[in-house]
Amino acid sequence: MIFFHLDTATARIFAQHKQEELFAGAIFLADSAVKNRDENFPVLGSAYYNSETKRVEQNVIDLELLKKIDQNSGIGGLSLKSVFVEFLGGKKEIVFEKKTGKNCIGIERFVFAKNHFKERKAKIFFVVCHEN
Repeated sequence: MIFFHLDTATARIFAQHKQEELFAGAIFLADSAVKNRDENFPVLGSAYYNSETKRVEQNVIDLELLKKIDQNSGIGGLSLKSVFVEFLGGKKEIVFEKKTGKNCIGIERFVFAKNHFKERKAKIFFVVCHEN
C-alpha cells in the first residue's frame, strides 16, 4: 500500500514537472521569436529588422520571415505545432501548422505585424508540444 502511494505521488510530480517544462519552453520560444531575428531558424527570431536604424525592432514581427518556419521547428524536446496571427479587426492568418502533437500549450503575445511596409496591431499565437 505504501509503495502504491509513493508510486502515484511520484507520477503526479513527474507529470507536473513535464507541464511546467512545457510552459517554460513555450514562453521561451514565443519571447525569442518576437524579440530576436534569426533568418536561418526563424522560430527563434522573427522580429523585424529596420535597415534605417540598423536594429531589430522588438515586438514587431516580420511576417515574411515568420512564414519560413519549417516542419522541424522546435528545441529542447519541444516542437512547434502551429503559429497564427490574429489582426486587429478579427482576421486570422495561419502562418504554420503541423497536424501532429500531444500535450500542447498555447501562448499568445501582442505584437505589431509588418508585411511589405504595412504595420498592423496583432496577437500572435504559438502552440508548442512535447515531442514524445
